[in-house]
Amino acid sequence: MTEKALTNILLIDDQYAVLSQLISLIDDDNYAIHSTANVDEGIAMLDRIKPQLLVAYVDAEHMHELAIINWIRKHQLPIAVIAVSNSPGPEVAASAVRAGATDFLKLPATPERIANSIAQCLRRADDETNSDTLDHPIFDESALGFIGAGKSMLEVSKLIISAAKSDASVFITGENGTGKEVCAQLIHELSQRNQHTIVPLNCAAIPKDLVESEVFGHVKGAFTGAHDDRVGAAGLADKGTMFLDEIGEMPLELQTKLLRFLQTGTFNRVGSGELQQVNARFICATNRDPAQQIKQGSFREDLFYRLNVIQIHLPPLRNRGDDILVFARNFLKQFAKEEGKDFEWISEETESLLLSYSWPGNVRELQNVMRSIVVLHDSDTVIPSMLPLSIIREKGGRRRRDDRETQQSTESELTAVTETASAAIGAIIKGEDPSRHIVPLDEVIARAIDTAISHCSGNVVEASYHLQVSASTLYRKLKNKSKAEKASAEQTPSLEVAMVNDPCLQS
Repeated sequence: MTEKALTNILLIDDQYAVLSQLISLIDDDNYAIHSTANVDEGIAMLDRIKPQLLVAYVDAEHMHELAIINWIRKHQLPIAVIAVSNSPGPEVAASAVRAGATDFLKLPATPERIANSIAQCLRRADDETNSDTLDHPIFDESALGFIGAGKSMLEVSKLIISAAKSDASVFITGENGTGKEVCAQLIHELSQRNQHTIVPLNCAAIPKDLVESEVFGHVKGAFTGAHDDRVGAAGLADKGTMFLDEIGEMPLELQTKLLRFLQTGTFNRVGSGELQQVNARFICATNRDPAQQIKQGSFREDLFYRLNVIQIHLPPLRNRGDDILVFARNFLKQFAKEEGKDFEWISEETESLLLSYSWPGNVRELQNVMRSIVVLHDSDTVIPSMLPLSIIREKGGRRRRDDRETQQSTESELTAVTETASAAIGAIIKGEDPSRHIVPLDEVIARAIDTAISHCSGNVVEASYHLQVSASTLYRKLKNKSKAEKASAEQTPSLEVAMVNDPCLQS
């Protein structure tokens, strides 16, 4: 009978006390454990013992172990990597994940938690060894509808792919409607856990006295109304992903229990003393500022650091430029197909209105606008009259503000002219020479025209409106001004020509 080959695990750390602790925690008859305190020696051992798993200790003062993680990823070796640390902040964990760690463990950790991490990381390494590619597939069309094509979201997409390759906790921030749940679903779908479920739970939408039951479940008779045993989100997410939306709204007492669950992988259902053990990945989200919530005492700092290993911020739609049109076209295509309508196009004027709107409800608001248009109208093109009044009014309000600013600027110019004239008259009355105060009328008119056209971004018709003259009059004045400038240039000889023609300078 052939004996099963042992799994080679390489441990690396330059602190022997920590190294021996790790060895005792990982001790298992199925593993052949190798260790070193030197990064260079560790790299040499990769080729010699060909480990399936590397466990490296890192902290704020010992980050050089990241070099071996970078080396493994650079050479695309099918080696799973677990980074462990007892550093309190999230910076070390984030650095390890960016370097390519498959998982991150915060010490102290229970043998069960370590065993779960090792088993999952080894399974991932085995899958990658037997796979045609080490990379995840490119986002499909529905995912691109969320990602868009802008630079800010390109960075987000890279973070999503990196997060999907890891089991580390993810913390998503962003305004309401920016797509935090869609982001969490993408991470799950691209991860090795995608054969199991992602369980979403909105902590702000559940009554406080029922949140614990929703998260951990309960047994029959645990409280009034508990007529049957119930599996909570934690139990349903076993081997899958648990998505906790609005995590900062969770009651503090339950935050303490969640922290213990994160540390040990175990929990009690409400009304039960029996420990349940699950292997779930955590993704959390909030539309608020976690730092402010921690300062106010509504969010546990240690829980935040535990969850905030990979942070992803989703920018508001108003800051994403042409992505607005990418989303609008995708939604139009999707809803037209669902409703059996002929919509295919968005007019240029409508696109301009969409781009100028501030979208306080973000992507969700845009989605609802496009759905409403398709449902309420029959056409092949979206035109401005189909848009909600809020979008049209905001563009009109912005134009009126711009008009007021232009008018105020023009009035300032005219005030300056008036003050100049007043100064000249005052000089005459005092018997002074008024010429230093007087500006030629043509120059005053030219200044007013240049100012108006500049504030109207080169739009002569709009400038004529503010100057209270017809567009044809303004065009004529511009033409005369151009002729005068050309004639003046022709009549003014250059310095070299003047020197040649000056008889006083000729010898």
